[in-house]
Amino acid sequence: MTLPLTQVFFLIVILTALTIVENVSARRRRELPYYLAKKNRDPNVCAVQEVTGTGDRYFPKCLARRVLRLCGRSTFVRLQCCPGYEKVDGQPGCAASLPLENLINTAENLRLQQFHSHASRPNFRRMLSANQAYTIFVPNDEAFSESIRTSGNVRPNRLLYHVVPGRLNFSDFQRTQEYETLFRNNKIRVNKYPNGVATVNCARITQPNYEATNGMIHVIDQVVEPYDGETVIALLSKQRDKFSKFLAMIREADLTRELTESNPLTVFAPTDDAIARLPPNVQKRLKKKRILKEFVKHHVVRKIICADAIVVSCGLTNMNGYRLRVSCQTDGHYVDGAKLVDHDMVGENGIVHAIENALLPDSVKDMVDLAADMKLEKFLDISDKAGLTTTMRSEEDYTIFAPTDEAFNSLSTEYMSALRTRPQLMKKLVNYHMVNGKVMSDQMVGQQDYASKSTVKIKVNVYRKGIMVDDARVMTSDRKSGNGVIHTIDKVLIPPEHTLMGLVQSDPTLSQFRQAIQAAGLNKLLDTENLQLTVLAPTNDAFDAMTRTQLNSLMSNPGLLEKHLQHHMVKRFVVPCGFQANTNYNMNSLQDETLRFSLDRTGKMRVFDLPMTPLNNNTMAVNGILYKINSFLHCECKDRQGMHGR
Repeated sequence: MTLPLTQVFFLIVILTALTIVENVSARRRRELPYYLAKKNRDPNVCAVQEVTGTGDRYFPKCLARRVLRLCGRSTFVRLQCCPGYEKVDGQPGCAASLPLENLINTAENLRLQQFHSHASRPNFRRMLSANQAYTIFVPNDEAFSESIRTSGNVRPNRLLYHVVPGRLNFSDFQRTQEYETLFRNNKIRVNKYPNGVATVNCARITQPNYEATNGMIHVIDQVVEPYDGETVIALLSKQRDKFSKFLAMIREADLTRELTESNPLTVFAPTDDAIARLPPNVQKRLKKKRILKEFVKHHVVRKIICADAIVVSCGLTNMNGYRLRVSCQTDGHYVDGAKLVDHDMVGENGIVHAIENALLPDSVKDMVDLAADMKLEKFLDISDKAGLTTTMRSEEDYTIFAPTDEAFNSLSTEYMSALRTRPQLMKKLVNYHMVNGKVMSDQMVGQQDYASKSTVKIKVNVYRKGIMVDDARVMTSDRKSGNGVIHTIDKVLIPPEHTLMGLVQSDPTLSQFRQAIQAAGLNKLLDTENLQLTVLAPTNDAFDAMTRTQLNSLMSNPGLLEKHLQHHMVKRFVVPCGFQANTNYNMNSLQDETLRFSLDRTGKMRVFDLPMTPLNNNTMAVNGILYKINSFLHCECKDRQGMHGR
């Protein structure tokens, strides 16, 4: 049976609409906390994430996504009634809505006994009975017990610091906000983080949004204190016995005013013991004011980062613009591997965490320490065996193009064996990767030569795929240390020993090409060291494929021969690491005619679809790069002025 066209059209419209509704519904299910959409469809049921063995719980609003591990511990999800609801026998979910009561009775219903006991006093009760809604950040009983243990009884008037006029829902909190409290109008600071965690003066909101007739309760895990207008500098000064050295550094770097007036800040402050343990070479570099300022700023972040907000590993940007990594383990919180030994000292313009080890910016490290941080273990091992680590620790500036460990793994076993038995070869190899002075990536433009410490120049070229050094690609760039800069590369640079002419003379399959070069008077060009040439050398097979008449005609005419041979040369490095597969690259030969290069799927270079073969797996010369081809390239060989290429 065939449906009429109009019915088919309406059927398609209906099916499309149903598909859209299903997609929207599926998207909403995915957006539910912890991806428990199937279990969490019952009314008023909340999926609470709990950390195994700790009792720490994160309500749906208090953690933005499902996290399998928090602070190194596994988690599980517990389904329970959302605040203000309870179960009804025989009905799904939590079908009963509890009657709203006032704030004090609500606290009692939540079994917040310590707070209820203090809040039941006449003065406090009278203040909350005013014709206004309030938000109370209520410490749980464990928080009260800890505060009493460490500081004595909680004074009733200090509880007023936990009370804010107005009804504040958890969703009202955004990043960093301050609210005036009932305690002398002192402000309290709420921070909400991208991961969903929210803190109040760095106390975590553990249970949000308990509604009352006259306000809202959020349960927190600490009794909080006013920050009394203290800046982060004042906080450090209060514990001068612990932070005297860091305070002196701040003063010597002329950063006292900036750290007093800036807002908000988090300071990861190294203790005096941590600074005393700094190596002598680092202590020496810190005598330079510029480096000292970078060192201090390396410990400061322009936002509030409370310890309880660090539940998974994440990155922060410090005042220098560098990234710090904070993490949470079973034994505590860390920043770049330094443990927070005392945290959450709250001030007016930020907070202070004490750390057990100083954080070292790259500018304080020498090249050896920086290379170690970058996991360049094999380069460091060879440098050490070559006796060059002392040079890398010196006060002189160097640029190092450092091969990755993977690059060293790709070297032949024969070459690695030769390195181990010939210290001078090892030293020459390392020196070839080093250049005097600091050369940043933005200084590498066009085609350039840089004299390496082995006296042979390395060649730099820029392609669409990035910066190439000889036949290696720069992977990461511009890691600055106190005495230089490191760029990592994906291949070990083998110091060339011959000119292009020397390579031609060393290969018996290029004997006729050598004769042609000499006949055309181009041998001097191929012996000139201050050049960057790519030579496509026709093999003897290419010459043999010519008729005797063609060969005699070419060899007997030096001018025509020169044009033909220059059509096989390009005035720049042509290397596979600079090319993208299945893409054509046009370049002009020295004859000023176009050559089309490409890279096939196997990583082999081609010119006009002719394979370009390396010379004994080593194409590099001190003045260029050489490939063999098995055919002559067609040349119009018109007259042109001067030698130039593109």
